[in-house]
Amino acid sequence: MRAVRRLAALAFAIWPALAIEVTTGFLIGPRYDPRAFYLRPSSTAPWQKTYTGPEFRRQAQGKLLGVRLPAALLDDASLESAIGALDRLRDAGALITGVDLQGEAPAASAFLPDGALRPEWTVRLDQLLREADRRSIVVDIVLFHYRQDENFDSPEAILNAARQTTDWLIRGGHRNVILTVAENWSASGWNHDEFVTQHLEQIVDAIRDQFQVRKTDYALPVALASTVHLSEKSALIDSADLVMVRDEGLTIDPRRIERPEIVLGSHGAGGDLAACSAAFERTSGWLLRPPSLDLQSQETVLQHIASLTLNRPAKSAPVAAK
Repeated sequence: MRAVRRLAALAFAIWPALAIEVTTGFLIGPRYDPRAFYLRPSSTAPWQKTYTGPEFRRQAQGKLLGVRLPAALLDDASLESAIGALDRLRDAGALITGVDLQGEAPAASAFLPDGALRPEWTVRLDQLLREADRRSIVVDIVLFHYRQDENFDSPEAILNAARQTTDWLIRGGHRNVILTVAENWSASGWNHDEFVTQHLEQIVDAIRDQFQVRKTDYALPVALASTVHLSEKSALIDSADLVMVRDEGLTIDPRRIERPEIVLGSHGAGGDLAACSAAFERTSGWLLRPPSLDLQSQETVLQHIASLTLNRPAKSAPVAAK
């Protein structure tokens, strides 16, 4: 499985890159830390661990910390707010954010019933990815939501949506991306005989196949998000390039999987600061899902991320956990 993934990363390049590319040590070979994240500014530049440089704390190297931008692609006003938030994220040392291609609202979907992408969504996504790229920010894209999959015509349409999204990213040269099939695949409510829940590996294979079809010199990392306990030897973990966990998924021991593990935060309260510090010490990162695009309500969280990642955080930022 690992060898197949690397073949996609070694094939002949035909698509131009933008400014940054993200990967994991697990993907790029035994000379790299398998549990670390790496960035490079071009396809010919050497890989470096995230948070490498004099402005960052050495303890942050190889990690990714950040805050999602929920509903960023829903409409033009949401996109404008999301782009406006990117500078604050970068200033706080947050090198990852996240967006959803589907949400809870009836109109919140980037996909047509046959799995094709809605043009208005791709225009917004392209703009957001390019603005994030300019700031060296990685974007985790979550494909599917359990309240939207009934709008697909069939399971094949779901697979087509995964292929279409990947192909669009390749053609656009977007390399600052992590792909997550579904953040809550274990939830009740999935349709088409729970196709997404029961066929996660098949969807991941559909994503990876596109890099071989397009003969790229890279493959975007694919994440497994889990809210339930899984054995560290689970086939689902083996199929992923990194793992994102919350709730019972926190019982997955990061020391026993040769992949990065990111802890998913789900609220913006002050209690998240301890969770963020714990994730920083124990895993490869932390990604908060706040209730809205209003980052002002997350200022304490952002200051805490700054204290963990930056050598000279704002004076009002809390002291980093030792």
